[in-house]
Amino acid sequence: MVAPLEGFIALDLAQGESGPLCGMLLGDAGADVIKVEPLEGDWARELGPPFVDGDSGFFMGINRNKRSIALELTDPRGKDILLRLVQKADIFTESFRPGVIDEMGFGYEALSRINPRLVFCSISPYDQTGPYAQKAASDLVLQGMAGFHRFHGAVGKDPIKVGFNFGAAVTDYYACQAIAAAIFWRYRSGVGQKVETSMLRGLLATEHNQIISDSDPDENANTGFNVGHLQPPNTGLKTKDGYILLGFSQSGDWEKFCRSVGMPEGVINDPRFNTEGKRRANEEQLKHYYEEAFKDKTSEEVLRLLEEADAICAPMHNYDTLFADLNILAEEMLLEMNHPTAGKMNTFGLAWKLPKTPGSVRLAPPKLGQHTFEILTSLGYSSVAAQELIARRIVRAWTGK
Repeated sequence: MVAPLEGFIALDLAQGESGPLCGMLLGDAGADVIKVEPLEGDWARELGPPFVDGDSGFFMGINRNKRSIALELTDPRGKDILLRLVQKADIFTESFRPGVIDEMGFGYEALSRINPRLVFCSISPYDQTGPYAQKAASDLVLQGMAGFHRFHGAVGKDPIKVGFNFGAAVTDYYACQAIAAAIFWRYRSGVGQKVETSMLRGLLATEHNQIISDSDPDENANTGFNVGHLQPPNTGLKTKDGYILLGFSQSGDWEKFCRSVGMPEGVINDPRFNTEGKRRANEEQLKHYYEEAFKDKTSEEVLRLLEEADAICAPMHNYDTLFADLNILAEEMLLEMNHPTAGKMNTFGLAWKLPKTPGSVRLAPPKLGQHTFEILTSLGYSSVAAQELIARRIVRAWTGK
């Protein structure tokens, strides 16, 4: 079967936190993604530990399904190689500071004259224009600026950021969505266009319902820090062998569950806990009673009782238990790929399903310049010419070491 973007060529000049995941998602959907790196490589290759065969785990996680060519873009011969690629490309992604790609001679206006059908995507921390356009930023500061700390952490404690680059990830999903929309428009109009998004924009868009809720909160609703519309307890409940999360649905039988785990009648009938709203308001006090009832039961035992009471519940997995979960395995969310030097390694499955045009994991994250030679020959360079470019350090090719 054909993948949805099979036959499309995407040039991925993005580096670091935000941008490379977008290219990887295009590759998952079948596009031939050519990762264009400087001779020293994407700086995310050094964002470790941990490292896998010299490349960081961070880099490995967002760069599968790509081929790598390393170019010296300050040299006219390196520029010529990229421009040849642009002539064949459908998509171009970059994540330089606003204005830099134009200074390099590869901005949208320049490239669209060469290839009017090109969909050109710029991803930045802030937008391409505006007061903050030239400010340096990271996921840490952008989560703070977007107010994302409002949705996690402990009530009354210092605010904290999400422990991974959440802003970069969601922004790349939005960028991929926008590219798909621009490709659809190209089918209707025959021309490409420039797509822009930013990490700040992505984080704010992800807050969707909370921004609406906070704009005009019910006078009786407690929508302060870390509460919002979430159903507590949301900090996890300790069991004999791990932690679970619990939130009853409207049809859930809280009393039935409490009796099944041996909760004292005094707690069941306590006026502080006799409605979902009161349990939410008094979650810290209730947490103590839950954990006292769970201390001699495994997470599996507690979850079985919760499911019988029609509760919303789930285990809090660590890495070892995450991919032992039968549902996750059944959904093919754990896959293997073969790295050219590190051998077999785990990767996550695709976040979407398209039964008639499925995507796939075809290529492991590339070594720097792993595909330089084959890309050059596909552009018409002879073996001798390609070797000369390598010798003159216009390009860099992986030697297998």
